[in-house]
Amino acid sequence: MADIDVERAGGSVWPWVIGGLAVLLLGVALWSLLSGGGGDVRVRQATPETVPAAGS
Repeated sequence: MADIDVERAGGSVWPWVIGGLAVLLLGVALWSLLSGGGGDVRVRQATPETVPAAGS
């Protein structure tokens, strides 16, 4: 019988790295959108400016 050399093609790891980063970024984006900011938002109203009287 003849010997047949079979070699596996070395797969690249870059698709796994890029896919992992994409999943991580998607998770962070969803978490920041769904967390609602924690409700620590303070709203301050501006004080109206006084208008000088005419003729002063």
